[in-house]
Amino acid sequence: MRMSLPRRLGLVAVAGFGLGALSIEGADALGLGPVGGALIAAAAAAAAWWMGYRLARPLEILARSARMNRESLRSQRELQAAIIEASPFGVLLTDAEGRILGCSEVVRAHLPVVPGPVGRLLREAVPFPPLHELLQRALAAPDREEVELTATAGRFDLLLRGRALPEIGGAMLVIANVTGLRQAERARSDFVANVSHELRTPITSVRGYAETLLADADEMDPMHVELLETIERNARRMSELVDGLLYLSRIEAGGTEELALEALDLTGLCEDVLVFHRDEAARAGIQLDLESEGAVVGVVNREAFVHILGNLVTNAIKYTPAGGGVLDGVG
Repeated sequence: MRMSLPRRLGLVAVAGFGLGALSIEGADALGLGPVGGALIAAAAAAAAWWMGYRLARPLEILARSARMNRESLRSQRELQAAIIEASPFGVLLTDAEGRILGCSEVVRAHLPVVPGPVGRLLREAVPFPPLHELLQRALAAPDREEVELTATAGRFDLLLRGRALPEIGGAMLVIANVTGLRQAERARSDFVANVSHELRTPITSVRGYAETLLADADEMDPMHVELLETIERNARRMSELVDGLLYLSRIEAGGTEELALEALDLTGLCEDVLVFHRDEAARAGIQLDLESEGAVVGVVNREAFVHILGNLVTNAIKYTPAGGGVLDGVG
Protein backbone atom coordinates (compact mmCIF):
# COMPACT_ATOMS: atom_id res chain seq x y z
CA MET A 1 0.00 0.00 0.00
CA ARG A 2 1.32 3.47 -0.92
CA MET A 3 2.12 5.61 2.16
CA SER A 4 1.67 9.38 2.14
CA LEU A 5 4.59 11.71 2.65
CA PRO A 6 3.52 12.94 6.16
CA ARG A 7 3.25 9.36 7.42
CA ARG A 8 6.67 8.52 6.09
CA LEU A 9 8.14 11.55 7.84
CA GLY A 10 6.25 10.58 11.03
CA LEU A 11 7.80 7.13 11.00
CA VAL A 12 11.17 8.72 10.59
CA ALA A 13 10.43 10.84 13.68
CA VAL A 14 9.36 7.76 15.66
CA ALA A 15 12.56 6.05 14.65
CA GLY A 16 14.32 9.13 15.92
CA PHE A 17 12.45 8.72 19.18
CA GLY A 18 13.79 5.20 19.51
CA LEU A 19 17.28 6.39 18.84
CA GLY A 20 16.83 9.20 21.35
CA ALA A 21 15.90 6.65 23.98
CA LEU A 22 19.31 5.14 23.53
CA SER A 23 20.78 8.40 24.74
CA ILE A 24 19.38 7.92 28.25
CA GLU A 25 22.80 6.99 29.48
CA GLY A 26 24.04 10.30 28.16
CA ALA A 27 21.30 12.03 30.16
CA ASP A 28 22.47 10.17 33.28
CA ALA A 29 25.85 11.71 32.79
CA LEU A 30 24.19 15.13 33.07
CA GLY A 31 22.52 14.11 36.30
CA LEU A 32 18.98 13.97 34.74
CA GLY A 33 18.53 10.32 35.30
CA PRO A 34 16.93 7.76 32.98
CA VAL A 35 13.45 9.29 33.20
CA GLY A 36 14.67 12.78 32.31
CA GLY A 37 16.60 11.45 29.33
CA ALA A 38 13.58 9.55 28.09
CA LEU A 39 11.39 12.63 28.33
CA ILE A 40 13.92 14.72 26.45
CA ALA A 41 14.16 12.11 23.69
CA ALA A 42 10.36 11.84 23.44
CA ALA A 43 9.96 15.61 23.24
CA ALA A 44 12.61 15.84 20.54
CA ALA A 45 10.97 13.06 18.53
CA ALA A 46 7.52 14.67 18.84
CA ALA A 47 8.88 18.04 17.76
CA ALA A 48 10.63 16.44 14.80
CA TRP A 49 7.45 14.63 13.78
CA TRP A 50 5.35 17.83 14.02
CA MET A 51 7.81 19.89 12.01
CA GLY A 52 8.04 17.13 9.42
CA TYR A 53 4.25 16.97 9.20
CA ARG A 54 3.89 20.74 8.80
CA LEU A 55 6.52 20.83 6.08
CA ALA A 56 5.22 17.76 4.29
CA ARG A 57 1.62 19.02 3.90
CA PRO A 58 2.47 21.84 1.46
CA LEU A 59 4.82 19.53 -0.39
CA GLU A 60 2.13 16.89 -0.80
CA ILE A 61 -0.40 19.50 -1.93
CA LEU A 62 2.06 20.71 -4.55
CA ALA A 63 2.75 17.13 -5.64
CA ARG A 64 -0.98 16.38 -5.88
CA SER A 65 -1.58 19.59 -7.87
CA ALA A 66 1.22 18.77 -10.28
CA ARG A 67 -0.14 15.24 -10.72
CA MET A 68 -3.64 16.60 -11.45
CA ASN A 69 -2.21 19.11 -13.91
CA ARG A 70 -0.35 16.34 -15.71
CA GLU A 71 -3.51 14.23 -15.90
CA SER A 72 -5.55 17.20 -17.13
CA LEU A 73 -2.96 18.01 -19.77
CA ARG A 74 -2.89 14.39 -20.90
CA SER A 75 -6.70 14.34 -21.10
CA GLN A 76 -6.73 17.55 -23.15
CA ARG A 77 -4.15 16.16 -25.53
CA GLU A 78 -6.12 12.94 -25.92
CA LEU A 79 -9.33 14.91 -26.57
CA GLN A 80 -7.51 17.14 -29.06
CA ALA A 81 -6.12 14.12 -30.90
CA ALA A 82 -9.57 12.48 -30.97
CA ILE A 83 -11.19 15.62 -32.42
CA ILE A 84 -8.48 15.95 -35.06
CA GLU A 85 -8.80 12.31 -36.10
CA ALA A 86 -12.61 12.47 -36.18
CA SER A 87 -12.59 15.33 -38.69
CA PRO A 88 -13.33 14.33 -42.31
CA PHE A 89 -10.72 16.90 -43.36
CA GLY A 90 -7.01 16.93 -42.85
CA VAL A 91 -6.17 18.99 -39.75
CA LEU A 92 -2.79 20.31 -38.63
CA LEU A 93 -2.14 22.30 -35.44
CA THR A 94 1.09 24.26 -35.09
CA ASP A 95 2.62 26.68 -32.63
CA ALA A 96 3.90 30.13 -33.54
CA GLU A 97 7.25 28.70 -34.64
CA GLY A 98 5.60 26.25 -37.02
CA ARG A 99 6.15 23.23 -34.82
CA ILE A 100 3.44 20.59 -35.28
CA LEU A 101 1.20 19.98 -32.27
CA GLY A 102 -1.26 17.63 -33.98
CA CYS A 103 -1.61 15.90 -37.35
CA SER A 104 -4.51 13.74 -38.58
CA GLU A 105 -4.31 10.63 -40.74
CA VAL A 106 -6.15 12.45 -43.55
CA VAL A 107 -3.15 14.74 -43.91
CA ARG A 108 -0.86 11.73 -44.25
CA ALA A 109 -3.17 10.26 -46.90
CA HIS A 110 -2.93 13.33 -49.15
CA LEU A 111 0.48 14.88 -48.48
CA PRO A 112 4.03 13.59 -47.99
CA VAL A 113 4.50 13.44 -44.20
CA VAL A 114 7.55 12.04 -42.43
CA PRO A 115 7.00 9.47 -39.64
CA GLY A 116 6.36 11.00 -36.23
CA PRO A 117 5.64 14.57 -37.37
CA VAL A 118 4.39 15.84 -33.98
CA GLY A 119 7.01 18.05 -32.37
CA ARG A 120 8.82 18.74 -35.63
CA LEU A 121 8.78 21.89 -37.74
CA LEU A 122 6.17 21.92 -40.50
CA ARG A 123 8.69 22.63 -43.26
CA GLU A 124 10.70 19.58 -42.15
CA ALA A 125 7.83 17.18 -41.48
CA VAL A 126 5.62 18.05 -44.47
CA PRO A 127 7.66 19.00 -47.57
CA PHE A 128 4.76 20.74 -49.35
CA PRO A 129 5.49 24.46 -50.11
CA PRO A 130 1.83 25.59 -50.49
CA LEU A 131 1.20 24.45 -46.90
CA HIS A 132 4.21 26.43 -45.67
CA GLU A 133 2.89 29.53 -47.45
CA LEU A 134 -0.54 28.97 -45.92
CA LEU A 135 0.94 28.86 -42.40
CA GLN A 136 2.91 32.06 -42.90
CA ARG A 137 -0.09 33.91 -44.29
CA ALA A 138 -2.40 32.62 -41.53
CA LEU A 139 -0.03 33.73 -38.77
CA ALA A 140 0.35 37.15 -40.40
CA ALA A 141 -3.37 37.66 -41.11
CA PRO A 142 -5.04 40.36 -38.97
CA ASP A 143 -7.99 39.63 -36.65
CA ARG A 144 -7.79 35.85 -37.10
CA GLU A 145 -8.81 36.25 -40.75
CA GLU A 146 -9.13 32.95 -42.60
CA VAL A 147 -6.65 32.39 -45.44
CA GLU A 148 -7.45 30.13 -48.39
CA LEU A 149 -5.27 28.58 -51.10
CA THR A 150 -5.74 25.95 -53.77
CA ALA A 151 -3.07 23.43 -54.65
CA THR A 152 -2.49 20.14 -56.41
CA ALA A 153 -0.74 17.21 -54.76
CA GLY A 154 -0.30 14.33 -57.18
CA ARG A 155 -3.76 13.27 -58.31
CA PHE A 156 -5.53 15.35 -55.64
CA ASP A 157 -7.01 18.81 -56.02
CA LEU A 158 -6.78 20.39 -52.56
CA LEU A 159 -8.39 23.36 -50.87
CA LEU A 160 -6.18 24.69 -48.07
CA ARG A 161 -7.53 26.91 -45.31
CA GLY A 162 -5.66 28.38 -42.37
CA ARG A 163 -6.48 30.53 -39.35
CA ALA A 164 -4.38 31.81 -36.48
CA LEU A 165 -5.21 30.57 -32.96
CA PRO A 166 -4.07 33.16 -30.42
CA GLU A 167 -5.12 30.81 -27.59
CA ILE A 168 -2.24 28.48 -28.37
CA GLY A 169 -0.05 31.02 -30.13
CA GLY A 170 -0.15 29.04 -33.37
CA ALA A 171 -2.47 28.17 -36.23
CA MET A 172 -4.89 25.54 -37.48
CA LEU A 173 -4.54 24.33 -41.07
CA VAL A 174 -7.36 22.43 -42.75
CA ILE A 175 -6.92 20.38 -45.93
CA ALA A 176 -9.98 19.43 -48.00
CA ASN A 177 -9.88 17.05 -50.96
CA VAL A 178 -12.01 18.73 -53.65
CA THR A 179 -10.97 16.45 -56.51
CA GLY A 180 -14.50 15.10 -57.01
CA LEU A 181 -15.98 18.59 -56.87
CA ARG A 182 -13.51 19.91 -59.43
CA GLN A 183 -14.23 16.96 -61.73
CA ALA A 184 -17.97 17.60 -61.43
CA GLU A 185 -17.43 21.29 -62.22
CA ARG A 186 -15.36 20.45 -65.28
CA ALA A 187 -17.96 17.91 -66.45
CA ARG A 188 -20.74 20.48 -66.01
CA SER A 189 -18.75 23.15 -67.84
CA ASP A 190 -17.98 20.77 -70.72
CA PHE A 191 -21.63 19.71 -70.92
CA VAL A 192 -22.86 23.31 -71.05
CA ALA A 193 -20.30 24.21 -73.70
CA ASN A 194 -21.14 21.18 -75.87
CA VAL A 195 -24.91 21.67 -75.61
CA SER A 196 -24.56 25.39 -76.35
CA HIS A 197 -22.52 24.69 -79.47
CA GLU A 198 -25.05 22.10 -80.65
CA LEU A 199 -27.99 24.47 -80.09
CA ARG A 200 -26.39 27.49 -81.68
CA THR A 201 -26.67 26.31 -85.29
CA PRO A 202 -30.37 25.32 -85.34
CA ILE A 203 -31.39 28.41 -83.36
CA THR A 204 -29.51 30.65 -85.79
CA SER A 205 -31.24 28.90 -88.69
CA VAL A 206 -34.70 29.35 -87.18
CA ARG A 207 -34.03 33.00 -86.48
CA GLY A 208 -32.68 33.58 -90.00
CA TYR A 209 -35.70 31.93 -91.63
CA ALA A 210 -38.10 33.96 -89.49
CA GLU A 211 -36.35 37.23 -90.33
CA THR A 212 -36.36 36.36 -94.02
CA LEU A 213 -40.09 35.69 -94.01
CA LEU A 214 -40.75 38.86 -92.03
CA ALA A 215 -39.07 40.85 -94.80
CA ASP A 216 -42.31 40.33 -96.79
CA ALA A 217 -44.61 40.99 -93.83
CA ASP A 218 -46.66 43.51 -95.85
CA GLU A 219 -47.84 40.75 -98.18
CA MET A 220 -48.67 38.23 -95.43
CA ASP A 221 -51.69 37.56 -93.31
CA PRO A 222 -51.46 39.56 -90.01
CA MET A 223 -51.88 36.38 -87.97
CA HIS A 224 -48.95 34.76 -89.78
CA VAL A 225 -46.87 37.87 -89.20
CA GLU A 226 -47.62 37.72 -85.49
CA LEU A 227 -46.61 34.06 -85.35
CA LEU A 228 -43.37 34.76 -87.20
CA GLU A 229 -42.57 37.67 -84.90
CA THR A 230 -43.08 35.38 -81.90
CA ILE A 231 -40.77 32.78 -83.46
CA GLU A 232 -38.13 35.37 -84.26
CA ARG A 233 -38.34 36.98 -80.81
CA ASN A 234 -37.97 33.70 -78.95
CA ALA A 235 -35.24 32.48 -81.31
CA ARG A 236 -33.31 35.68 -80.65
CA ARG A 237 -33.79 35.20 -76.91
CA MET A 238 -32.55 31.62 -77.14
CA SER A 239 -29.58 32.78 -79.19
CA GLU A 240 -28.68 35.33 -76.49
CA LEU A 241 -28.94 32.66 -73.78
CA VAL A 242 -26.68 30.31 -75.75
CA ASP A 243 -24.14 33.09 -76.31
CA GLY A 244 -24.22 33.83 -72.58
CA LEU A 245 -23.62 30.18 -71.72
CA LEU A 246 -20.71 29.97 -74.14
CA TYR A 247 -19.20 33.14 -72.71
CA LEU A 248 -19.60 31.78 -69.17
CA SER A 249 -17.95 28.51 -70.21
CA ARG A 250 -14.95 30.40 -71.56
CA ILE A 251 -14.65 32.34 -68.29
CA GLU A 252 -14.81 29.14 -66.20
CA ALA A 253 -12.20 27.56 -68.44
CA GLY A 254 -9.83 30.46 -67.76
CA GLY A 255 -10.59 32.25 -70.98
CA THR A 256 -10.51 35.63 -69.26
CA GLU A 257 -6.72 35.39 -69.17
CA GLU A 258 -6.69 35.35 -72.97
CA LEU A 259 -8.89 38.43 -73.53
CA ALA A 260 -7.20 40.64 -76.07
CA LEU A 261 -7.40 44.30 -75.13
CA GLU A 262 -7.17 47.03 -77.73
CA ALA A 263 -7.88 50.74 -78.08
CA LEU A 264 -11.34 51.08 -79.69
CA ASP A 265 -13.86 53.78 -80.41
CA LEU A 266 -16.47 53.17 -77.71
CA THR A 267 -18.97 55.49 -79.39
CA GLY A 268 -18.88 53.36 -82.52
CA LEU A 269 -19.33 50.16 -80.53
CA CYS A 270 -22.33 51.62 -78.71
CA GLU A 271 -23.88 52.65 -82.02
CA ASP A 272 -23.46 49.11 -83.37
CA VAL A 273 -25.15 47.64 -80.29
CA LEU A 274 -28.09 50.06 -80.52
CA VAL A 275 -28.54 49.35 -84.24
CA PHE A 276 -28.58 45.61 -83.50
CA HIS A 277 -31.37 46.08 -80.91
CA ARG A 278 -33.32 48.82 -82.73
CA ASP A 279 -35.89 46.48 -84.30
CA GLU A 280 -36.46 44.76 -80.97
CA ALA A 281 -36.98 48.13 -79.31
CA ALA A 282 -39.34 49.29 -82.03
CA ARG A 283 -41.57 46.25 -81.59
CA ALA A 284 -41.71 47.00 -77.85
CA GLY A 285 -42.51 50.66 -78.46
CA ILE A 286 -39.17 51.81 -77.01
CA GLN A 287 -37.03 54.62 -78.38
CA LEU A 288 -33.25 54.00 -78.35
CA ASP A 289 -30.97 57.04 -78.29
CA LEU A 290 -27.22 57.58 -78.02
CA GLU A 291 -25.74 60.60 -76.30
CA SER A 292 -22.07 61.17 -77.00
CA GLU A 293 -19.51 63.95 -76.86
CA GLY A 294 -17.77 62.60 -79.92
CA ALA A 295 -15.29 59.81 -80.35
CA VAL A 296 -14.32 58.23 -77.03
CA VAL A 297 -11.42 55.79 -77.09
CA GLY A 298 -11.10 53.05 -74.50
CA VAL A 299 -8.88 49.99 -74.05
CA VAL A 300 -11.35 47.07 -74.00
CA ASN A 301 -12.00 43.62 -75.38
CA ARG A 302 -14.44 44.07 -78.26
CA GLU A 303 -16.43 40.87 -77.70
CA ALA A 304 -16.77 41.33 -73.95
CA PHE A 305 -17.76 44.99 -74.27
CA VAL A 306 -20.43 44.29 -76.88
CA HIS A 307 -21.74 41.35 -74.88
CA ILE A 308 -22.08 43.34 -71.65
CA LEU A 309 -23.59 46.39 -73.30
CA GLY A 310 -25.99 44.18 -75.27
CA ASN A 311 -27.24 42.61 -72.03
CA LEU A 312 -27.79 46.06 -70.52
CA VAL A 313 -29.77 47.26 -73.54
CA THR A 314 -31.84 44.04 -73.64
CA ASN A 315 -32.78 44.42 -69.97
CA ALA A 316 -33.58 48.10 -70.48
CA ILE A 317 -35.95 47.24 -73.33
CA LYS A 318 -37.56 44.44 -71.34
CA TYR A 319 -38.29 46.53 -68.24
CA THR A 320 -39.10 49.91 -69.83
CA PRO A 321 -42.84 50.57 -70.33
CA ALA A 322 -44.08 50.97 -73.89
CA GLY A 323 -43.70 54.53 -75.10
CA GLY A 324 -40.57 55.04 -73.00
CA GLY A 325 -36.98 55.49 -74.08
CA VAL A 326 -33.51 54.13 -73.40
CA LEU A 327 -30.62 56.58 -73.44
CA ASP A 328 -27.08 55.28 -73.89
CA GLY A 329 -24.47 57.83 -72.89
CA VAL A 330 -20.75 57.79 -73.77
CA GLY A 331 -18.38 60.34 -72.37
